[in-house]
Amino acid sequence: MSFAETADHDSKYGNYQIFANDDLDGMVQKILEIVKQDKN
Repeated sequence: MSFAETADHDSKYGNYQIFANDDLDGMVQKILEIVKQDKN
């Protein structure tokens, strides 16, 4: 599954267009922030 499909599929995190970001490290950090916020 591609990043675009994952972002599209995982709608519980909202409509974040993380797949549009070419910076993979920035993308991973953004995902971790979203997940961390979701658990609080």
